[in-house]
Amino acid sequence: MQYLTSDIKWAAGVKDGRLLLNDLSRYRINIKPVNKVRGKNRYSLAALGRARIIGALQKLCIPMSHVNKMFDRICWDTYEMRVDQFAVRHIDHLIVVFLTFDPEFDDQFSGIITDPTGLNKIMNEFGNFTAVDVGDFFKFKLEGII
Repeated sequence: MQYLTSDIKWAAGVKDGRLLLNDLSRYRINIKPVNKVRGKNRYSLAALGRARIIGALQKLCIPMSHVNKMFDRICWDTYEMRVDQFAVRHIDHLIVVFLTFDPEFDDQFSGIITDPTGLNKIMNEFGNFTAVDVGDFFKFKLEGII
């Protein structure tokens, strides 16, 4: 399924989609449309989730200028694979974890968690982090509730 700019705007919790697209371009945050139909951009479910993550981070008073640096810590290929698995109901939870530092020594940490019990392990191993649960948002969006 594909979504419009208005869906991206709603997911991010902003009032004007043009301002959001301007900020995404300014800070080089990669939310690109998958195609264009009748002059309107169409976005994937993964892009909609990224917008939701941006909205959640901004509600935590993290400025957009820092979001790009935080996004660099996440393996987005793993994220997109997990979103596809979530869409076909192979997994039930999807949590994006942003560590408070860049783990240079651990290349295996993707930042994508599919089991909420793994958050305790991350807390013990890495310390403080910010977690954004996009699983419920995806579930409600795919069911047509929101």
